[in-house]
Amino acid sequence: MRTVTPGLKLKALLIALGSLGWIVLVGFAYSPQALTVCPAGCPPPSVQPKIEVPHARGSSAPPLYPPTVTVCPEGPPVCDYATLGEAIAAAEPYTLLAIRSGTYPENLVLDKSLRLRAEPNANVEVRGVEPGVPVLTLDVQGEMQVSLEGITFRASPPSGPVTENPLSCFRPEAVCSPGIVVRGTGSLSWVLRDAEITGATRDGIACAEELELRALHVILERVRLTRNLLNGIAWGCEGARDGVLIVRESLVAHNSLVGLMLFVEGEGSSHRVIVERSTFLGNSKGLMADGNRVDLTVQDSIFAQNRDWGLAAQFDRGSSLLLRSSRFASNGAGIVLRGIMQGVEDLTEEDFEAEALVIEGVHVWGNKWGINAGAGWPLRIRSSVIEQNVQGVAIRLADPWVELQGNWIRRNQEWGVTLFRDTCVEGGSPPHAWLPVVVRGEGNRIEENGRGDLCPEDFPWPEDLVAPDADERAP
Repeated sequence: MRTVTPGLKLKALLIALGSLGWIVLVGFAYSPQALTVCPAGCPPPSVQPKIEVPHARGSSAPPLYPPTVTVCPEGPPVCDYATLGEAIAAAEPYTLLAIRSGTYPENLVLDKSLRLRAEPNANVEVRGVEPGVPVLTLDVQGEMQVSLEGITFRASPPSGPVTENPLSCFRPEAVCSPGIVVRGTGSLSWVLRDAEITGATRDGIACAEELELRALHVILERVRLTRNLLNGIAWGCEGARDGVLIVRESLVAHNSLVGLMLFVEGEGSSHRVIVERSTFLGNSKGLMADGNRVDLTVQDSIFAQNRDWGLAAQFDRGSSLLLRSSRFASNGAGIVLRGIMQGVEDLTEEDFEAEALVIEGVHVWGNKWGINAGAGWPLRIRSSVIEQNVQGVAIRLADPWVELQGNWIRRNQEWGVTLFRDTCVEGGSPPHAWLPVVVRGEGNRIEENGRGDLCPEDFPWPEDLVAPDADERAP
């Protein structure tokens, strides 16, 4: 009988573990585990995108045994390198840089597939030193795979008359510093995990104008994007034809403009953005999406105390929004939807069937505007609780078709559901500017609103919009 020695067993185990480590690095798996609770029952979970991740240039797959080098402030002989810049320059592709505790005053450029990871329990901070230069530049050359774990990136200090006012960065004499910038040509798969980006006097994460990527796939997991002078994330990556951004279990807080800014209008490009189990807190604007080829999914997330709004989206045909099981509290406006102005007669049967704009299972309370609907496309609001706002649901001129299904809209200071007309809302549109609006739905519980439940009263509201019997109402 053939026997297997303990040495061979150990070798086989090491091979399996080595393979698994790199599979985790490059195989952007997506498996949400959140528990969803809806006021009137939840629809089946939506299908999540399967993300294809390209291999790095010059190699069909990562090596089985990636080399490891160590970095520490003391340098040799305590570790292999004293600076990250030296280690990056000398490293072969796919090398693991194990980083020990310390502050590394450097501006880094990463132009190859590498993994930078803080050692367990290490406090690692990369602090930029050159004004106007990103603390980290991902300079894509061909096909790259990058993983950054357990690192704080603190942007370079600015120079010139830069103040806490974001507009000060646009003065000619001001030199402001971004956090992490992506540039180059090819394709990039990038994982940022258990990290922080802070103190940028421009954007925390941004794409450079000189960007020509076939694919840009990014996962931000347990990342803190805090106190950046412009945007936490500026996803204006029009130079990427295929873009995927996943923000998971992250905190986007106290950024002076927008926590997450999506702006994609490039011809021939398509971008998917998924936000889940994340918090947007104390920004001027929580999340803002504007584009004609963006599919945005937000679920199980919190938007609170953002000055202007929690989430705002302005989409054209070809984009979509699925917003579910999230909370919006104490923002200027909870949810704002805008779009091109058009009438119901301009919509096609495909527009109605596509369900491109869906809000379901959300809780919106304590905002000036609960849901400010003016998307220009069929909008469906389902199984949500909208309460204790100044206005509950306000339907603006550009929204020709709204469906309200199984919601609980109560105790709003003024109206539960209102059209944006001067007879209902201060500053609303005068009669000559009123456009046709279609409201459908049933089984809603609309009650105890300050000025009334529906405005105007003479509008042809659906007969079953408000459930007549408590047993049939949304809980």
